[in-house]
Amino acid sequence: MLKQDRIPRIPVSRHLSSAELDEYHHAMGVYSDIYAHFTSNVFSKLVVIDDPSTFEHIDWHVLQNSQRFELDHPTGEFYKRRYSSDTILNMFSQESTVRNVVMLGPVYYTLPHIINWHDLVSLDLAVAIANKGMLCNMVAQLPQLE
Repeated sequence: MLKQDRIPRIPVSRHLSSAELDEYHHAMGVYSDIYAHFTSNVFSKLVVIDDPSTFEHIDWHVLQNSQRFELDHPTGEFYKRRYSSDTILNMFSQESTVRNVVMLGPVYYTLPHIINWHDLVSLDLAVAIANKGMLCNMVAQLPQLE
């Protein structure tokens, strides 16, 4: 059992890293259902700006309940490392009802082979590697894309 002084404090008005969300997820008492809140409520907008070293630990099931998803990369000397291609590809493979996606910042990767975001209407991203076959594959998986 956690001691009272070990229960994490919830910041009110700042972005939470995946490590912080994980810490809250494992907290006890009134904090035990914060993670459940993120996975059981519909969000009009979910913004992720995370340290690349902890980005791979995000539970992408939170995308199931987001209408708009924005992925950005933190800036500054400390965050020179990029998000891994494997993590980005895993993110796209998770089921989601997300309708609008914007991916900003230095996120360099190939187009994903599997996209389980079938309700996606709007997608704004830049990729480092893409060819005609990859683009056709993406469009075929996204019937709602405008």
